[in-house]
Amino acid sequence: MPEYTVSHPDPEAVLAELLRVADRNALTPALHEHALGVGTILTELGLDPVLTRAGIAVPLTVAKLLPEDDLPSILGAEAAALVTAVLAIPAVEALGNREDALTSSAQAENLRKLLL
Repeated sequence: MPEYTVSHPDPEAVLAELLRVADRNALTPALHEHALGVGTILTELGLDPVLTRAGIAVPLTVAKLLPEDDLPSILGAEAAALVTAVLAIPAVEALGNREDALTSSAQAENLRKLLL
């Protein structure tokens, strides 16, 4: 996948790109909305495109749509390292076990704070 060089990537385009390699069978509307919401927040904050890619990828990886072993080739090394670091936090891993957590704005805000 190409690395983004623009200052503010379009979260919808990043999510669409990641979904091309993801296991779409496990994608729920709530998960789609959550990943897009994280990407939108990070973009609106004007954060680095690598953070935006990583932020969008975290919920997809937690839900097992993106294989953790393939993250460097999917996201690039820097974004993959960020996702791996976030996944090492036990509270984030627990998101994969609760459907309601994916729609919680408080959870999205906590993830935003982690990535900052």
